[in-house]
Amino acid sequence: MTDADLAAVLERVPRDARGLLRTLASRKLEGAPAGPFSFEGIRMDDPNDRIPHQHRRELRGFRIISAWLNNTDIRPGNTLDMYIGPPGKGYLRHNLFDFGTSLGSTGNDPKLIRTGYELYVDYHEILRNLTAIGGHVPYWRDNIPSANPAVGMFESDNFDPLRWSPNWSNRAFEAMTDRDAFWATRIIARFSNDDIDSLVSAAHYSDPDAAAEISRVLAERRDKIKAIWFNRVTPLDEFRLQFLSTGLSLTFDDLGVTTALATPDRRTCIARVSSSDDPSPVPADVLNPSPGRHAVPFPQEFHSGHMRFDLDLISEGRPVGKRVYVFAFCSSPLHCVISSLSHHRP
Repeated sequence: MTDADLAAVLERVPRDARGLLRTLASRKLEGAPAGPFSFEGIRMDDPNDRIPHQHRRELRGFRIISAWLNNTDIRPGNTLDMYIGPPGKGYLRHNLFDFGTSLGSTGNDPKLIRTGYELYVDYHEILRNLTAIGGHVPYWRDNIPSANPAVGMFESDNFDPLRWSPNWSNRAFEAMTDRDAFWATRIIARFSNDDIDSLVSAAHYSDPDAAAEISRVLAERRDKIKAIWFNRVTPLDEFRLQFLSTGLSLTFDDLGVTTALATPDRRTCIARVSSSDDPSPVPADVLNPSPGRHAVPFPQEFHSGHMRFDLDLISEGRPVGKRVYVFAFCSSPLHCVISSLSHHRP
């Protein structure tokens, strides 16, 4: 492509009121290209790639992040592995790129009203339509693209995180568990409304009404995601061992409260503790240093060994998710670590 070729192409591209062009650029990645990766199986040429990709949490949980952004074009063609380091002594770094079909756009045009709600070729929906003889009405049928062309087909009223669909079937997405979704929801929930507004403002929408609509929809989709997986999985997180005024304590957050999904006056945490000295769980005090923040003091007579904390989160008299088990080990009162935790089983 010569300068003249580029000039001829740019002559046909619309410009804004200032005569400027909007462009999209991809960052040049470090290393040497090694081709795309798959969302299932492993790379046979990578000795570090030992876990089938459909069992990797970051790929399975990526379904929820994609649903939030309505990033529907998820396929190997939009991935790229780069080899970092000297030949034979380096490693592969995995990358995702091409997010041009996020939000309400397909890149060149607004999304169809079913994009993000069905696969391009969805055999399940085809069968439902055939057996219903025209009587089946998809839940997304009343979707209406935004009146603002800069927004396209991006909405939150019909958005259902449990039913969101990329354009193509994806083995990792199909294998997603509630704990994978919880992992992704923790990331999404960290984005406050102000954070979302700041991110949208970085796009420099020429129409402020378009920016406001994008921000609103992103916030509402985030809240729908939180409402599902912060109730399916006990939303306790940020576990730490800290010395408070009461001594060594296990501290943790109720993400339902800290992300404004629930109010602290309707939530309570119940704790039971056991140790290598006394394996029978006994009730323990739960302190609240701040809204959404909990602390369970270690028994004063405990000095070293293993400790287990059984935590139940209660909201309006009903348990939220399942019991959380946190395991700690102390070689001395001053040297303690959290060895493991589980949101499902002891």
